[in-house]
Amino acid sequence: MQPPESTSTIGAAEETATPMGNPKTADERERRFVQYLRSLNKSELADLRLARLNQVANFRKVLMQLLNEMVESRAQDLAAAMLIADAPEKPKVLHVVKRRRLAPSKAIQPEWIKQESKVLGGKR
Repeated sequence: MQPPESTSTIGAAEETATPMGNPKTADERERRFVQYLRSLNKSELADLRLARLNQVANFRKVLMQLLNEMVESRAQDLAAAMLIADAPEKPKVLHVVKRRRLAPSKAIQPEWIKQESKVLGGKR
């Protein structure tokens, strides 16, 4: 249940509200929410309370997941920092040997490729 938009004509509230009727200040939002709560009956209040408790439980679950990820990342960071001090230096490469990719020999090529290469080779 969402609180309905109030159409009260209090002078100070009109100055702080936007043209759409949404309150700008926290005081105005709280005042409207209290007005909304006072308009509800017992069963609607119970439903609202249950919905808010459910929302808090969901926030708590997400927060715990984030905290666990943060602790795990920090532990990995500390482990890497400890190993950096004892890790050997990266060996320097004196020269790089370039490897040429060799075409497969005709002996291991499928028969249809051998035949096509003969046909294409003969036409050139």
